Amino acid sequence: MLDRLYSITALSIVGALLVLVIVLLTPRHLLPAAQHPTVSIDRHETTASIDTLAIPQRQRIPVDILRVIDGDTVEVRAHIWLDQQVQARIRLRAIDAPELKGACPGEVALAEAARERLGALLASGKAWLGDVGRDKFGGRLLGTLHDGTGRDISHILLSTGHVRPYGGRKRQGWC
Repeated sequence: MLDRLYSITALSIVGALLVLVIVLLTPRHLLPAAQHPTVSIDRHETTASIDTLAIPQRQRIPVDILRVIDGDTVEVRAHIWLDQQVQARIRLRAIDAPELKGACPGEVALAEAARERLGALLASGKAWLGDVGRDKFGGRLLGTLHDGTGRDISHILLSTGHVRPYGGRKRQGWC
């Protein structure tokens, strides 16, 4: 009886990990376009908006925020299945924050302000992760974060001017 319970538990764990691996390794171009944020910038780049569809509940992953690394990266513990958890660094999709090791003192000051704002937005320590994938080089995990009330964290950071829209091309300087 106990052996059967252990084998069912093992199969559940393997199944959950297999689903996570499939989601993380699926190329973005094979996923439906409606799941991806679109970024629009006006001609003079003075305003920006990011439009994301609400993440369906079945695609939301509850996460604990372990630490805020910088203005667009957090370390999370994702609750992927029953008692199964994965710890990972997530870079927020479609935004670019100033770098803490910036090219000038002004960029460093902006980076510290962006990190503080992101920390304040995630102060509850709980959030929802969605639209998880890899960056264009396959090295970093990307995703969208929503706070407990459903607010899109990237959208808030864009609206307050702490970050810029990012479409995967060469970054613009902050100095």
